[in-house]
Amino acid sequence: MARRPRRSRFISWARASASSAGISTTCCARRGSPSSAAPPLRPSKSLLSTVASTLAGSSRRSINEHDAKRLLAAAGLPVVRAEPVATRDEAFAAAKRIGYPVVLKLVADDVPHRSELGLVAVRLRDAEDLAAAWDRMAAVRTGALANIPIDGFVVQQMVSDGVEVLAGVTSDADFGPVLAFGLGGVLVEALEEIALCALPLREGDAERLVSETTAAKVLAGVRGRPPADVDALVQCLYALGDYAWADRSHIAEIDVNPIVVLPRGRGCVVVDALVVPRTA
Repeated sequence: MARRPRRSRFISWARASASSAGISTTCCARRGSPSSAAPPLRPSKSLLSTVASTLAGSSRRSINEHDAKRLLAAAGLPVVRAEPVATRDEAFAAAKRIGYPVVLKLVADDVPHRSELGLVAVRLRDAEDLAAAWDRMAAVRTGALANIPIDGFVVQQMVSDGVEVLAGVTSDADFGPVLAFGLGGVLVEALEEIALCALPLREGDAERLVSETTAAKVLAGVRGRPPADVDALVQCLYALGDYAWADRSHIAEIDVNPIVVLPRGRGCVVVDALVVPRTA
């Protein structure tokens, strides 16, 4: 398996949309001061730069999910509970602390399509399910991935009671860094609709990213679902945009996929993420 940066289909769409009309988009391209609506307890730029420098070592073409979520958590994004594990027994102990059902994932910078290789197992209901998933992944690790550096595994809380959305940051030749937002799950491929906004964000930009897409209707509650916590989502988008702008010298791309937006009053949570460091 060749070593290459992981690239999400969502980020590819965002990049194409930033330079063409091939996908339905809304775009606010204003420039201005960073948003005053971002979370009030953001880490300092110097702290974030230090974290990014540590994680985005020169030899890393992409940053694995666990490290990417550590980075985003430092930037103020709400991240799903997860624990790194190296052995079966550690996985059992982590699952007991987190509470079933859980998710088991292999962690590696250079494995771009983990689900296709059977390296993501969801809705593990008990220790028996977890053991079976561990054994399947261990077999792949020693077989197809024998020559690929592996960082271990993570046991993660299973989050399913919410609306899946996607957010990311990529670069446009005209506008520079842009924040992209759209619906997640099966709807992202069905609708091929995203909203884009040039960074830095100004007050009101994140609200417009949400309100000017189909996501707004889904988040408001459809087919008997309760309204989602849009306020929490908006704050998450501000945190992502502000971090991406502050640390743009280190970070080339960020893909947060998905963010699960829980019912109103319960917040939102980043379930998976990818960060591509800037190499030049």
